[in-house]
Amino acid sequence: MMLTNVAAAKAALRRKKQFEHSLEQTSAQIMTLEREIYSIETANINKETLDAMKNAGSAMKQIHAGLTIDKVDNVMYARRISLLPTPTQHDPANHPPPPPQGRSSRTTRNRRGNQRSHHLRRHNQRYRRRRTRRRARRATTGEARRRHAAHRKRAHQRHSGQIAPRATHRSQGQDAASR
Repeated sequence: MMLTNVAAAKAALRRKKQFEHSLEQTSAQIMTLEREIYSIETANINKETLDAMKNAGSAMKQIHAGLTIDKVDNVMYARRISLLPTPTQHDPANHPPPPPQGRSSRTTRNRRGNQRSHHLRRHNQRYRRRRTRRRARRATTGEARRRHAAHRKRAHQRHSGQIAPRATHRSQGQDAASR
């Protein structure tokens, strides 16, 4: 009797394993199907989006079909003209005061521009001086220091007008040498 119970138990275990294996296969198939359904839904959404974009493009073409650059320019010109004050709308509070009597505003602007450019020139000169000093400090060999000192001396002479300015291009230097 014991023998028959053992055989029955073994058979039950085999069936249990088969059922578990088929359950795993079925759940894997279900997951695969769910993934496919999700992919199909995504594709449908993409298709609907593409269709909506096509419809929007055709609608924009219909809207802008009669629109040309000349028409836009005419509308903008008319808009600008309509915003200009008419003689009845003249209000001194809305208009800037006339320029001062002593100096014209243009002269003042030019003077300010010259002040700015003078300031920038002075700033650039200071920057160049600092840069050359730094380079001189970096020069460790006596030869490099001598070359740097000679360069500074020539630059000073050029600036003060003692020697001619340096040519910017080789062709200019050759023309100056041939004269």
